[in-house]
Amino acid sequence: MEHLELIDLVHCATKKHQVKFTYGDDDSTRTVNPHCIYTLNDTIYLDAFQVAGTTNSNINQWKQFKVDKIKDVIELDTEFEVEDTFNPCSKRYLERFYSVEVL
Repeated sequence: MEHLELIDLVHCATKKHQVKFTYGDDDSTRTVNPHCIYTLNDTIYLDAFQVAGTTNSNINQWKQFKVDKIKDVIELDTEFEVEDTFNPCSKRYLERFYSVEVL
């Protein structure tokens, strides 16, 4: 992943805009509501609520993405609300770059 794409993810999360990107070796497309970008065990992750695209499980649920597998980040015009189930105090977010603001 290029440094600029990480900045793009933070920018979109700050504005609460949905993001579309390709992910993994198969370049599958995902559309998500980005909630938190953080480091865990020396790996940078994005926790997001996936709303469309390829998945091995259900759409409309939480997904954890390795940021180094994300490419071609596109900011969408669609704004999102913070999911009620988002817990910004989760222990895995101790080393976070950014998380959406919970009001």
